[in-house]
Amino acid sequence: MTHRTIRIPTVLFIFLAGLPCLANDPPATPVTHEEFQACDADGDSTFDDNGPSRVLLEGIILNMPEEIVSPYFVGDNPESMGGQWQIYIQPTDPEDHAGTAIYIGQNYYSLWWITDPLNTYSESAWDAELTRINHDPNDTFYRFCPGDRITVNGKYMFYRGKLNVNEQHNVIPDNDFIIRLVEPAVGL
Repeated sequence: MTHRTIRIPTVLFIFLAGLPCLANDPPATPVTHEEFQACDADGDSTFDDNGPSRVLLEGIILNMPEEIVSPYFVGDNPESMGGQWQIYIQPTDPEDHAGTAIYIGQNYYSLWWITDPLNTYSESAWDAELTRINHDPNDTFYRFCPGDRITVNGKYMFYRGKLNVNEQHNVIPDNDFIIRLVEPAVGL
């Protein structure tokens, strides 16, 4: 009897190695930016996901977060949002329309309607969040840059005429959004 060696191509192995981590991501509804950002004549959102409270969007990063807001920790000031992080992504499909903001803030307790003083990040927790959202979970050395194709799995809120992917102003880990690198440096 002859034994055969079965060789799995390296590319297939790398692809399969990433699946368990993807399988652990929370369920999300895949949507286009156009579906996600649709509004009626009054400017109210018409998006209805009819499923989990998370969406999955693909897009190209347009900016570094620090070009929009200051991500630096500001201490425990109940009157300041403190550090903030925001990127915008544009669709990868030329038939898709619109774009989406991805946002996180250090101190949600500074918002008048949030009454829990624990709804803020400590300095070490804020640093950990910035590290987490600036890098793919499978490659913590590469920092996301404008021109990268990514996917975002996250919750969302309507704000000033747009749906934004965010933590719904709550620091609980279930509200974390997940950014994954699809392809680096594809261009704007």
